[in-house]
Amino acid sequence: MKKYLLSILLLFFSNLLSNSESKSKNEIDLWTVLEKKLTIDYANDFSSQNVEKFISYFAPNRKINLYQYGKELTGENNNGKIIKLYNGNIISSFIRLRIPAKIMAKSLFSRLKKQSYKESKIELLGILIEDNSVMAYIRFDRINNSEDIYQSGRGVYRLININNDWYITEMRTYDDDDSVDTLIGYDKMLKLKAD
Repeated sequence: MKKYLLSILLLFFSNLLSNSESKSKNEIDLWTVLEKKLTIDYANDFSSQNVEKFISYFAPNRKINLYQYGKELTGENNNGKIIKLYNGNIISSFIRLRIPAKIMAKSLFSRLKKQSYKESKIELLGILIEDNSVMAYIRFDRINNSEDIYQSGRGVYRLININNDWYITEMRTYDDDDSVDTLIGYDKMLKLKAD
């Protein structure tokens, strides 16, 4: 009887260990995919200021909410502002009373050109896997033609998986401040880089 009980306990603990190892592997794989997507592909396509490439990172035919907080990013108070977008055709956007993502992108890139914007550098700080989505916490720098960092900020992107690719459905941007860590629950996120 003791051998039988011991065998069951060993089997139970080995299952627990293998499940936690596979989960860790899945989390590491997801980190790798999102890190490449956001810090390399998205950063390069944003820096190119190509509207079509930029909006291809947003979930197609979906409502997209953009929340901007902080004085540095909005030029306003810390109450922030909400921009409601739709990533689909213009008529569908207007029916939903949302700004077409393409128009928002053109406006954004026009503003960046006036700032002598050259490129963005993005760093993935953490991810949080939720039921049907992932939150990716990033830090970014905007660099001008003189190679100076003229704006820094942090962001939280919510992504969903569609046909084995990850798409943004929500963005929250903040000033570059460590207090954002507490605000967004950074302590609960998976981090693969040293703090």
